[in-house]
Amino acid sequence: MEVFNTFWDIINNQGIEIPPIQRDYAQGRKSEKIDNIRTKFINSMHKSLKNNEPLRLDFIYGKIYGIRNEEEHRRNKQAIDSLLRSVKDYASSIDLTFNELDIRDKSPNKEDLIYLIPLDGQQRLTTLFLLHWYLLKRLDLKENLVVLKRLDLKENLELLKRFKYKTRKSSLSFINLICSDTTIDFNKSLDEAVKDLENFSNTWLDDPTVASILVVLKAIHEIFKSESDEDIATYWERLTIDKIIFFDFF
Repeated sequence: MEVFNTFWDIINNQGIEIPPIQRDYAQGRKSEKIDNIRTKFINSMHKSLKNNEPLRLDFIYGKIYGIRNEEEHRRNKQAIDSLLRSVKDYASSIDLTFNELDIRDKSPNKEDLIYLIPLDGQQRLTTLFLLHWYLLKRLDLKENLVVLKRLDLKENLELLKRFKYKTRKSSLSFINLICSDTTIDFNKSLDEAVKDLENFSNTWLDDPTVASILVVLKAIHEIFKSESDEDIATYWERLTIDKIIFFDFF
C-alpha cells in the first residue's frame, strides 16, 4: 500500500476523519503555553515556505479504514456485472430483449470508502489543513496569477472538504462552509471575516473546535498577511508540489 507523507498527499487520495471520540482542536485555546506552541508552529511553517527549507513534523500515527470495504465493493460490482451479462445472454436465447444497464458507484468519492483516522497528529494535521485553506483562499482573489493556469481553486477547496471533524455537527458544518465558494475579506482580522460569512452561525462559537480554528486562522493571517500575491503562489507550490513540509506516517 502506498504511503503518503504530506497533508496534500493524503487528502488527494483518501479522506481524513477526526472521530467523535477524539478531543477538540486545541491549538487555538487561550493560554500562555498554547499561545507559544501555536506561534512557534506557524512561524516554523512560514519560515520553511519563505526560505524554501524542508520542515519535518515528526510522526503522524493513524489507522486507515476502508481498504477491505473497497475490495469488497469491487468484488460486488464485478459479481453484479457478471450476473447481468448472464441474464442478458439468457434473455437473448429465449428471444427476449434486454435493455442495457449501467452499473455505477453510488458515490464517486474514494474517500467515502477509504479514510484516515489519526491517532496521534490530529492537531498538526488540523493546522496544516488551515494553512492549505488560507493559501487557497488568498489565491482565490488573484485570477491573474500564473499558478492559476494549473490550479482549479474550487476543485481544490472540494478536496479540503475531505478533512472532516466528526466531534460535533457544528465542526463539520463549519468546515464545509469555509471550503465552499465564499469570498473572504482579508482586509479584516481573519476570524472576524469568517464570522461575517452569510451562512455562519453564531451558535458555532460554542463549539471548542470552531472557536480554536478561528483563533488559529487569525494567527496565520497575522504572520502571512504582508506576503505578496506572488509569494503566496510560490508557497502553495512549495507546499503541495515540492512537499517541503512533510512528516513520517505510521
